[in-house]
Amino acid sequence: MAGKIYQSLAYSTQFASAYYGPFRDVAQSAPSFGDRKSYQMDSANRLEAINESLQDEAQGADILMVKPALAYLGRR
Repeated sequence: MAGKIYQSLAYSTQFASAYYGPFRDVAQSAPSFGDRKSYQMDSANRLEAINESLQDEAQGADILMVKPALAYLGRR
């Protein structure tokens, strides 16, 4: 589309977290089998998360989303 500027958002890092439980309960969206950890990262594996985000940036992402961010950003 001529004259329009689009930005891309990369959902680059989703950590496996107990924070999701209450929201899933309220929304009645708990997995019917297994869990969602197959596509969620282990919070102890920071290097993998950083590498995934760097790859998304290299592929042209304008914005990177990290969930849940508050508990993990700035953690050393």
